[in-house]
Amino acid sequence: MDALAVTDAALPPGADRTVTVGGTEVRMRRDDDGGVTAFGKKDGAELVVRTAFWFAWSGFYPRTSVID
Repeated sequence: MDALAVTDAALPPGADRTVTVGGTEVRMRRDDDGGVTAFGKKDGAELVVRTAFWFAWSGFYPRTSVID
């Protein structure tokens, strides 16, 4: 499994960003209310997004890439 963490500063409300995760292009968007959605660019499938505290997440997924 490939995991990516994105800081709030790297994806402010209303922003879009495209990144590559595990060889797949992913488009992320932060809504004005703070929610985040992510879609595979190739097939448009919605991806799972989790909001978590970094100290907890990194304990389980120490190889997570971070965009800040």
